[in-house]
Amino acid sequence: SLHDALPISQAGWSEMILGLNAKKAGDRELTCAAWTRTVGHWTRVGPKLTEFYAGFLPGLKANLKLCGEGKPLSAFGPIR
Repeated sequence: SLHDALPISQAGWSEMILGLNAKKAGDRELTCAAWTRTVGHWTRVGPKLTEFYAGFLPGLKANLKLCGEGKPLSAFGPIR
């Protein structure tokens, strides 16, 4: 139900913000880990994910690809 999806979605949001703060601080490892958890939370919610949260997924996934390729934080793009 949407009610069940809400806390998972909110956890994903918190992880996304953690990743943004880690990126500002230059902590690549934490940025990549937090955004990986964000995508995991939001993927679990699936079709119940709100359009607002879903709008961040393409940017997050693009940056996670860069994480996997070992690219520096300076190569990362916006998440929305």
